Amino acid sequence: MRYPIWLWPNLLSLDAPAVAIAWQLLFARCFRVHVPAADTMLLGFSVWMIYVADHVIDAFKIQSKKSLAARHFFCQHHLPRVLPFFIAALCTTMWVGVSELDRTTVLAGLIMSAAIVFYFVAVHAAPKSWARYWPKELAVGLLFGVGTCLPVLAEMGGRSERMLLPLAMFTMLLSVNAVSIEYWERRLTEMWQPITRWIGRHLTAVALCVSSASLCLGVSSRMWPGPAALYFAGAAGGFSLVALGNTRLKLSSDALRVLADAALLAPAVILLLLMR
Repeated sequence: MRYPIWLWPNLLSLDAPAVAIAWQLLFARCFRVHVPAADTMLLGFSVWMIYVADHVIDAFKIQSKKSLAARHFFCQHHLPRVLPFFIAALCTTMWVGVSELDRTTVLAGLIMSAAIVFYFVAVHAAPKSWARYWPKELAVGLLFGVGTCLPVLAEMGGRSERMLLPLAMFTMLLSVNAVSIEYWERRLTEMWQPITRWIGRHLTAVALCVSSASLCLGVSSRMWPGPAALYFAGAAGGFSLVALGNTRLKLSSDALRVLADAALLAPAVILLLLMR
């Protein structure tokens, strides 16, 4: 099967690591802290492994091939080729984590790993009826956001409370992104969790609220501890998701997924380039 060039980052599960790395660097730049290259590399490898594992499990859980998204089909069909890279990434992550990270960062990483394991068990191993009580997309936003910013928080030490508001904005934006993708791909009738269903029903309004609040915080950033660049990036990402939602009927589900991640990636990359 031939895939368009623009779809390959999604097929290879590279889009999520790119978003995580770009936002980690933006947080570090805005708060003027140095995040070691080893931490950023570990973030990229970790996010990539989590997404690959999630796609593979989903692919084998979905019985109908017609229901498989391209990323699921790719991971399932090319699993023998993906597996050596996964093992190499896992070994590299473990070696760098033991040899390069300090004890505090390692402990924080282990706590995050435990939370991610709990997420996988709750999503993939728990009874389906539990879905009503498990807001998966909100958990994705929280874990992704905290995991991305964990090294920055560690480097800030006693000043870490200054990151709470920008981090809250980032996690809300990630959750809206996750709900958007879930809604566009599966539709509202297949979304079990009440909170997720409510956000799906009011997706445009919720995204506009998050984006407008982020924009207001950016404009009035002198009154808040968070730097304006983070808020403006969040506002741009949120408004992009709103625009994407309004044109979703003209796009394929694969294109929607790629553009939804690009909506988060592009503002962070552009601002990083402007702040050099």
